[in-house]
Amino acid sequence: MAFDKLGQHHEAIEALEHAVELSPYHAYAQALLGIIYQKMDMGEQAELQNRKLQEIVFPNEYAGFYFTLVAFLLGTLLGGIRTVEGNTLEVSFGSQLIIFLLFCAICWMYWRSRKMW
Repeated sequence: MAFDKLGQHHEAIEALEHAVELSPYHAYAQALLGIIYQKMDMGEQAELQNRKLQEIVFPNEYAGFYFTLVAFLLGTLLGGIRTVEGNTLEVSFGSQLIIFLLFCAICWMYWRSRKMW
């Protein structure tokens, strides 16, 4: 990041490529490398880097589904989901418990999908 802030993009690329080589699953380093590639007008490398980052964050086709479903369930629990009329969705305590259990189960499935990858 320091090399990037100083405008030394070639050095930033070298440092980030080395960081990614040492820790290939480090999403932050992968993302920064893609950004530097874009700044340097290295479109093909930036696209390849973005695909690698997607594989790390969403390792298989189910991970995105799990993440979206968990976000919806959490939004329902926290009252962020509204009806068509704009009212908050009333959720009873029993429903909250079921939603929470589903939330935990889906988080576990997401974690397993990442671990299996």
